[in-house]
Amino acid sequence: SDPIMISIPRGAYQAVFTRNEGAAIPSSTPAESAFDTVAKVPPGVSVCVLPLQEIPADAGSEFFADGLREELCSELSRYQDLGVIPGRKEAFPTGEAIDHAELSRRLGARFLLEGSVRRSEDVAKVSVRLIDGPEGRQIWAQGYRRPLSAGSLIEIQEEIARSVAAAVGAEY
Repeated sequence: SDPIMISIPRGAYQAVFTRNEGAAIPSSTPAESAFDTVAKVPPGVSVCVLPLQEIPADAGSEFFADGLREELCSELSRYQDLGVIPGRKEAFPTGEAIDHAELSRRLGARFLLEGSVRRSEDVAKVSVRLIDGPEGRQIWAQGYRRPLSAGSLIEIQEEIARSVAAAVGAEY
């Protein structure tokens, strides 16, 4: 019998690790390390970063939105207690209504981060929303408006991603 029992409670997405007191611990594994290493992994919560909607859809907005999504995933991943699931663009057809509860269940993510990108020649407007997936309700939102130039795209993506990650990661 295994020294560590792994179970996933009904309706949950996080594994629970418990010590099986009756199991013999293999002599090649020290008694403490087998369980203690696993037990120190925090259960945490997970967030799926959905592709950002481009309004209107054009090549420039798509490039900016995809880069921002990548930055959001990277910045959120800095929080060890927060599991990050990058939502691939191909999996989310544009223009379709999202059933947040179903999507949350299917992806195993408690939270969904979604938003939109609007650009003009000299301004970028980004709106980001955090959705409680199972309940389908918005629990946080923030808008960002930044002056835009060819040399500032990456800087804007990094700044917005850091700000979002600080707000979302610190809370959850």
